[in-house]
Amino acid sequence: NVNKVEITAERCSSPNHYEQLKRKNMSIKELNSIYAFGYGLFIYSPGTFNEWVKEKKCRAKKMLSYLDKHKDMFLEMIAKGIALPIYQIPTYQYSIYITTEKDVNIPEDWEQVYLYKDWFITIGTDDKLCFSSFEFFEEHRDLIIKSQCVFTGEVFDINDNPHSFYHSDEIQMPKGNYRFDVYGLKRKHPYSGIDRENCNKNYAYLFAFRKVDNDSNENIERCDNDTHIFSIEEYWEEVHNNER
Repeated sequence: NVNKVEITAERCSSPNHYEQLKRKNMSIKELNSIYAFGYGLFIYSPGTFNEWVKEKKCRAKKMLSYLDKHKDMFLEMIAKGIALPIYQIPTYQYSIYITTEKDVNIPEDWEQVYLYKDWFITIGTDDKLCFSSFEFFEEHRDLIIKSQCVFTGEVFDINDNPHSFYHSDEIQMPKGNYRFDVYGLKRKHPYSGIDRENCNKNYAYLFAFRKVDNDSNENIERCDNDTHIFSIEEYWEEVHNNER
């Protein structure tokens, strides 16, 4: 989980400006981009999730299918901050940014499309937070049980050349209760549709976390995809259509 933001001295007008820029950029960490196969992403702590599944005596191997059939458990999982979905989103590669700073700075190449505030999640004893595609969540319960949530795959272009991508990635975060805000971002200068290799990399999610003392929350309302649009592309288009 290396911070990928590069800082070049040539862009800085003074040593003080350089230090300010460095502090600003280091406050945001970038994970590997997640390919949202299954039309969604899950945010969860493996430790918290595994403990809850054990408590429920659930042995299902295909977790997403199981939750689809047991809506009460799906809603409980959200309400307790165990695993939260961002769903009904296109199958693109989304850049993932994490910050714990109070003042959030949008990464340089991006602009904000939407902001959803005050989601709640509990980080377990493994001190780990994961971001996974719905497909990973469905197919790899065995890895989640082992708290192994960094997982790659391959796709092939029209010339049959392989390209690696991430189904899932993780970041260390201390155990505890957190509130967080979800920023939907789009590139200021998007890749063209004819750029087959990069045209699905025009959107990103930024998550701003802050530790809290209690587990009270409004997750059921916040995660309702009947009242919220989580697709950054769709949200952007709807806003512009309404402005016409």
